[in-house]
Amino acid sequence: MKNSVQRFGKFLSAMIIGPLSNMPMTAIEGFGKLGEKDPFFKELDACCKRNKELWSKEAEDILFEYYGGKEA
Repeated sequence: MKNSVQRFGKFLSAMIIGPLSNMPMTAIEGFGKLGEKDPFFKELDACCKRNKELWSKEAEDILFEYYGGKEA
C-alpha cells in the first residue's frame, strides 16, 4: 500500500507541478520588480495587490493561463 501511495503522489506531483516547472520561484512581494520587465509578473502583481498581497483563485487562473496548465 505504501508504494502505491508513493507512486500516486509522484504522479500527482508531476501532473500539478510539471506545467509550472519553468516558472521562477519568487515571493509575492517580488512580483512588482519582476513585472518591470515581464508582463506576466506585472499582471500577477496587480492581481495580488487587489487581494491584499495574497494568492487567490484569480492569480491561480492567470498562472495556469500563462503556463498552459489546467485547473484542478
